[in-house]
Amino acid sequence: MKVALFDFQIDALEKIRGALVKARRTVSTDDQHVVAFSAATGSGKTIMMTALFEAILVEPDEQLAWPLD
Repeated sequence: MKVALFDFQIDALEKIRGALVKARRTVSTDDQHVVAFSAATGSGKTIMMTALFEAILVEPDEQLAWPLD
């Protein structure tokens, strides 16, 4: 990612990752899960989601040193 994330953005992404991993572990066709994300205006939601999808689809960079396995 070309933009450096702030510490609070990295913390938020860690929480989202935890929620996604938990949902992925217990999801089934009969018991689907939703993970919602909200943050204040100007907090960088678009940048955070871009970093998350890059970490999921491509590979994490040095800011997010975790895959979503």
